[in-house]
Amino acid sequence: GISQLFDYLEQRKNPVVVAFDEFQEVAGYPEKAEALLRTFIQRLKNVTFIFSGSSNHILQNMFYSAKQPFYQSTESLVIDKINHDIYADFINQCFNKFDKEISNSAIGHFLEFTETHTYYTHVICNQAFYKSNNFLEKDEATEITGNYIETRKVDYLNILNLLPGNQRSLIKSIAKEGIVQKPSAVNFLIKYKLPSSSSTLQALHVLVEKEMIYRSPDGYKVYDVFFRRFLERYF
Repeated sequence: GISQLFDYLEQRKNPVVVAFDEFQEVAGYPEKAEALLRTFIQRLKNVTFIFSGSSNHILQNMFYSAKQPFYQSTESLVIDKINHDIYADFINQCFNKFDKEISNSAIGHFLEFTETHTYYTHVICNQAFYKSNNFLEKDEATEITGNYIETRKVDYLNILNLLPGNQRSLIKSIAKEGIVQKPSAVNFLIKYKLPSSSSTLQALHVLVEKEMIYRSPDGYKVYDVFFRRFLERYF
């Protein structure tokens, strides 16, 4: 069992590092799973643990809520997005490595389109690399991003149509706005013809729980960058 595994790691001559990716999934395990894991972990001296994940609000609840077993058990480290200029240089080098060229304006378009998020940037740049010839200009880059969103249109329409009316209206409104500090503000509700503030906040809560909307330090945004670009383009 897990206790034998941890005992084995504890007895190693060299220090051991164990990394848990998508650790928020543990929150969905049967009751007491977190408490049991914490009990084993806190006894170990030769093993260091790294907990990472993509669901910020669940992780915050796991580590910052006094009711949770992992409360104040770690030091947190937020990994920010890669610097724009460093990323641009990396993309340029990748193209040059295979005797291809890409203009600075084309790179700038890709990074603006993906907001320099690694996953979305890699998807788009992969498309660009294989669809371009020897030199990629901004016009072709714009066409590539537009075509990619077009290929996802059916998928995203299905996702959108599965949402109740209030949630559908709210996520489209936030996508158009880009970022919204206060979704219940009167001006925002009037501008996008949304229902009452209480109904909008209820829809917002559900969309956050579904991880379709997330709260950044600057305000609420659509989680999936490509989905937001789709909503911007077609609505």
